[in-house]
Amino acid sequence: MNWLAVFVGGGAGSVLRYFISLRVNPKAPDFPMATYFSNLLACAILAVVLILASQKQDWNPRWSALLITGFCGGLSTFSTFSLENVVLLRHGLWMTLFLNVFLSVGMGIATIWFIARHYATAD
Repeated sequence: MNWLAVFVGGGAGSVLRYFISLRVNPKAPDFPMATYFSNLLACAILAVVLILASQKQDWNPRWSALLITGFCGGLSTFSTFSLENVVLLRHGLWMTLFLNVFLSVGMGIATIWFIARHYATAD
């Protein structure tokens, strides 16, 4: 039944991703803010779920399938991120390309690290 949890979570994450793309810079922005925001949000949710899962003895792995693999997988957008970077490259927007890659990857890692560190020291 984990496949059903992944399916439901992925659908919900994808719908949220679509909603974000409509609401955040809906007109072709100079910086792909909707993708950036979706990816950071997915990182933050993933970090919180991992921490909750590690702190609860009775954590059902199906929640991880639903929230991490499904929801965060549907919400995060590596393929869109890659396509947007190719478009930036084709337009010769080297600084924006560098900024997008650096901020997206760097802040994704920093978000998970910060949340994990905060929860680890909150005990």
